[in-house]
Amino acid sequence: SYCSSSNGPPGWFGLHCDDRFHITSLNLSSCNLSGSISPSLALLLPSLSLLDLSYNNFSGPLLFFFFFFTKPPNSSSGGLTYLDLSYNTLLSGHIPLSLIQNSPNLQTLHLKHTGLRGIVPPEMWTHLPALQQLSISDYSPPSLLSISPTSFPPTANFSFCATIHVFSLDGLDASGASFPSSLGDCQHLHTLTLSAPGLQGSIPPSIWQLPHLQYLIIEDFNVVDAVNNYPDQPPPYKLHGSLPSTFGFCSAAAGSTIQDLFMDGINLTGHIPASIRTCASLQNLDISHASLKGSVPVDALHNLGALQILRLSQNHLTGKIESLDLSKMPYLQTFSVYGNALEGGLPAGL
Repeated sequence: SYCSSSNGPPGWFGLHCDDRFHITSLNLSSCNLSGSISPSLALLLPSLSLLDLSYNNFSGPLLFFFFFFTKPPNSSSGGLTYLDLSYNTLLSGHIPLSLIQNSPNLQTLHLKHTGLRGIVPPEMWTHLPALQQLSISDYSPPSLLSISPTSFPPTANFSFCATIHVFSLDGLDASGASFPSSLGDCQHLHTLTLSAPGLQGSIPPSIWQLPHLQYLIIEDFNVVDAVNNYPDQPPPYKLHGSLPSTFGFCSAAAGSTIQDLFMDGINLTGHIPASIRTCASLQNLDISHASLKGSVPVDALHNLGALQILRLSQNHLTGKIESLDLSKMPYLQTFSVYGNALEGGLPAGL
């Protein structure tokens, strides 16, 4: 037995054991490890439920590792519940289908900046019913990971909608894929990040009414780059929608949970509603390159005393903002309103 106590074997790092002296947790994050991840690890640690190998230098494919590691899909217990392989940029190959199909109890999956490539298996959305946190990112130019248009329809039926708290797809190539409107039905979401180039369609109004949302980030940097580099050309918008008259995550019942609201490069028709004043917990607000019209609701912004970032650049906003009292935003570090049709001077204190 490797374990002599419920915490881990004496002198060993990163291990945790259960009361039967089985190793259930292996955390080797940020240990500067390299080489391939051996399939024998799965055979040696059959009771493992948490595996964190993030921030290392592991390389090679993962296919055979998860073939041995995962439990049958009809298993009510056992198998991985937590997996983080983020920031192992030398990994290769596809996201193993065996991981998804045979991990019915997986609750957390982090695959950020890994070097994995190919299409995210469609089973990701339908075979992980216990999932609470999903983070996949790819910052490679061009993207190595992509989303299949046929597996990500507007009416995608996510098996984890009743449990998901964090849904983050950042930098993946989503050319031809549509914004999944059913995400607006996932009532426990507190983080929603969709910065996937090529994602198209309409942002459903239900997104604005998610009661526990803290971080809402939907961006299209292809539009941002096009507007900045070719200002005389129409923006190549893929995503569109409109700001709501009221924000569900800023209601009295929700207690204003929202902290970050980024909608950069999205075609948002209409104006900034005065109800933005109810989002008193906002720390970062960026609605740039978004085609917004109308005046800036100065009085409403005065109620956002926690703001650190305020960007409303490259819209069609009109009127004056010189009456904006920045002393009511004592934490403000970034203020940007260029590229509008504003009149008069800038707020005092800049």
